[in-house]
Amino acid sequence: MENCTIYSHYIAIEKIIPILKQYFPSAQIEITGTEQNWSQLKLTIGKSLWKKGNTFTVYYRQRLHPDYKLVLSEEPLIKNLISLYNFVSSFPAQNPAIYNRLLQKITTLNVEISFVAEPGFTDTHIKCILSIAQALDGIIFSNPNSVFQALGMYDKNGVLLLSNTGKSDAETLDVSIESKYYDKVSGDEPDERKDRTNGLLQSHGIAINTHLPRIVNKSEVTIRTPYEIAERVTVLSLINLVAFNSVEPLDAIQYFKQYGLWDKVTANEKDLLENPTQSKKDQATWQCEGIWVLLWALGKAEAIPFPDHLCSLNDLDFYPFQGFDQDPNKIIQQLDHRRTDTEILDNADLYYRIDWACVNARIKGQEMAIVHPGVVYERHFALNWLIRNRDQEWDDVTCDT
Repeated sequence: MENCTIYSHYIAIEKIIPILKQYFPSAQIEITGTEQNWSQLKLTIGKSLWKKGNTFTVYYRQRLHPDYKLVLSEEPLIKNLISLYNFVSSFPAQNPAIYNRLLQKITTLNVEISFVAEPGFTDTHIKCILSIAQALDGIIFSNPNSVFQALGMYDKNGVLLLSNTGKSDAETLDVSIESKYYDKVSGDEPDERKDRTNGLLQSHGIAINTHLPRIVNKSEVTIRTPYEIAERVTVLSLINLVAFNSVEPLDAIQYFKQYGLWDKVTANEKDLLENPTQSKKDQATWQCEGIWVLLWALGKAEAIPFPDHLCSLNDLDFYPFQGFDQDPNKIIQQLDHRRTDTEILDNADLYYRIDWACVNARIKGQEMAIVHPGVVYERHFALNWLIRNRDQEWDDVTCDT
């Protein structure tokens, strides 16, 4: 018998059974509960009249009240997560950055999925487990076995994050938090949002300024409409391809004019297209971060990743510019939904305060190793545009802290 456990911040129980069926299409599955709400799955694999078959059992539990931090509780899963935190924190660490990120990630966990294979793991078991880990952005705890050979924690790809001897093979670890989990804990009052954000920053070891003012409340702001956001991100998506030398500037100009979007191109963007230089293009490549934020606001990206590295737009399933033969206005019209005011304001407040920490570190001559200051600035910029900070248009947005 061999076992391991996935821990995840994301609650997505509905994703697990389809993945199991994908890897074990002929298995018999006994469900304790329903397909939408179960605590145990028992898969019998290879059973026939002449063979008993092997078993693969999956156990699931989640926090009663999902959160982004650990608070002492008698809830069994909370107690187990605190024990896991204490156990991992006792490990030595050859890579302090991974060690600290791992401890931060443990505090955000909401879900535990345990796997038991009899007589042991096969290649198919491991592919299935890693697919679930990837779907839930999970981390894996395992005792030594035929696959995970060291006692310790592994990332969603099965790479060793930290063993009990301090060894680490990983280069990075993302720590992502869904705002909806802490939205429910507090209301929408700006002072509560500020306190909530500061608590989140503290959990990541990011400096806070308790005297930094609050941002606007829902009643004080008119966040941009889905149509405005869709127009802006559609223009940006083609400018981005010009910046990366994938599209010729003159072709982009012709496209914008053909479909009536030239007046939506800003003065700075027109300067880039009409007088292109590599320096201007290099600067424009940073707008990948703003594109991600705007697509997130339109619900086309699941989350805004932790800002410790540049985003990759190739990771998205949707991109606004879909070819010169496609009418962008039809795409814009279809992007008719955006996230709630609370979600957008929460992230605007978050990046406002992270940006302050970056500026503070720069003024003091300190390295900002926890986050990437350039990434933070570009996302802060896009969020300020979304909330109409000072009623500034795209070229004029400021990120004062």
